[in-house]
Amino acid sequence: MCGSTPCVPEGPSGLFAVYDAPRHLSLTFSPPCGCGGHKRSIAIPITVLKTALRSRYFI
Repeated sequence: MCGSTPCVPEGPSGLFAVYDAPRHLSLTFSPPCGCGGHKRSIAIPITVLKTALRSRYFI
């Protein structure tokens, strides 16, 4: 059940990925309206992302 927390003012809810060239991929999660929680962001270094993709798909 969702609580009475107001909508996140920054924009729609969901998970968004933004490429912050040349070093990071930023992931931002905004909770749905009325469900509480806070907007969360994480920046993933591109080198880490490339290494993870390489090890997963090219071995």
